[in-house]
Amino acid sequence: MAGMKSYRKRLIGDHCIYCGGLPTARDHFPPKSLCYGGFIFPCCIECNNAAGTEYPFDFWKRAEYVQTKRKIRYWNVKWYLGTLGIEEHELNYLGNRLV
Repeated sequence: MAGMKSYRKRLIGDHCIYCGGLPTARDHFPPKSLCYGGFIFPCCIECNNAAGTEYPFDFWKRAEYVQTKRKIRYWNVKWYLGTLGIEEHELNYLGNRLV
């Protein structure tokens, strides 16, 4: 891939394409390791890491995969904090900021 020009359409936005958070990274879809063309989406670092190279050619399955991974992580963190004595209403106040 060295020396080859990439043909990707960059989409600009103020929110992560997957979770709606602040876009601190960008996601290449399909992954740039697979092809030269495609899109570059705004996303957060966590969603970008979660996406990896899963479902490289089906964006909707990829988005569902990322959201499922985030929900699992959120509930694991919420469970752990609950074992430390943090109350349910405090955890709900934190919301998605836990992940």
